Amino acid sequence: CIRDRFYSVFETRAKLYRNNCATPNTPPAAPANLQAVVAGSDVTFSWDVASDTETPSPGLTYNLKVRSDSGGNDDIMPCMSDPVTGKRRIPAMGNVQHNRSWTLKGLASGTYYWSVQSVDTGFMGSEWAPEESFVIPP
Repeated sequence: CIRDRFYSVFETRAKLYRNNCATPNTPPAAPANLQAVVAGSDVTFSWDVASDTETPSPGLTYNLKVRSDSGGNDDIMPCMSDPVTGKRRIPAMGNVQHNRSWTLKGLASGTYYWSVQSVDTGFMGSEWAPEESFVIPP
């Protein structure tokens, strides 16, 4: 009977999958050569392409964090990763996607701190690149 071979609209089935992959995903390398160029109240960030053992470089995305105080909360540009270890808090691409430069406009005067991490296609984040700072003049 055909009805016995197919599930009805009202039936639900649960499936359990096991990942038998012998090679674990390793985190990508942190981006290098961080640069911030200030123009008035705007700043453009840029960095070099990162690398990863399992994900080709064009597949990596980047996660930018910008803070108004060193070591504090990423209040200007939230990163959705642990600010110390870089462990991703959400399974998603980095907040600036595949871009290797990003501009923030209309910042208030003051000193800001920033860093970037790379994120592979398994959504594993690298360590943060060493934190940099920049100043928006009054």
